[in-house]
Amino acid sequence: MSDAPLAREIRAFEARKPELEKHHFGKFVVFHGETLEGAWDTFEAAAEYAVGKYGRGPYLIRQVGSPALAPPVSLMYRHSVPASV
Repeated sequence: MSDAPLAREIRAFEARKPELEKHHFGKFVVFHGETLEGAWDTFEAAAEYAVGKYGRGPYLIRQVGSPALAPPVSLMYRHSVPASV
């Protein structure tokens, strides 16, 4: 049986939470699989990176130090793409 969507990312985030809170408190981190991709000052910057690298995902974006929220399944970050010239 496979993991639920984002289960690996959530486990990786939780396992590294003390380290993240020490070094990246308040930042938005991106996890893909078990890999921490980086930390950004804004959700928009983290989402732009994640969408640019992984498209529709899966990936986890979480603000370090904030409680986990359960957004509706239909929630999806919309990233504006410049029109082709």
